[in-house]
Amino acid sequence: PTGAVYSSCHGAGSAFATAWCVRILTLAEDPAVAREPLERAVGWLLRTQHTNGAWPSSAWLRFTFPDVIDPDVERPAVFLDEVGVFTTSIVLSALEAARSYLYDNAGQENGERGKMLHE
Repeated sequence: PTGAVYSSCHGAGSAFATAWCVRILTLAEDPAVAREPLERAVGWLLRTQHTNGAWPSSAWLRFTFPDVIDPDVERPAVFLDEVGVFTTSIVLSALEAARSYLYDNAGQENGERGKMLHE
């Protein structure tokens, strides 16, 4: 109901997971079907943005050393995106995708996708 996607890692809404779901919703053929959940998710993202413009860290990043051939065999290092740079970049990308999808598709019929304004 809030628009957030909850993460078992955080036990609460995750800006990172919500942003990826926003991106997935923008792949829907019919904007009318995706509009309501997309608007809820976007609203939640906008409400959780910090005053400095960033979003709360919620991305877990997996790092391996350059000489590792198979990271599933040799356990990689996993770190939280502590300062939120990666999380924020994913959210901004998702918000732009949602803006383009919702507003560039306005008035489209029969599930046809509109062209992006900047194309």
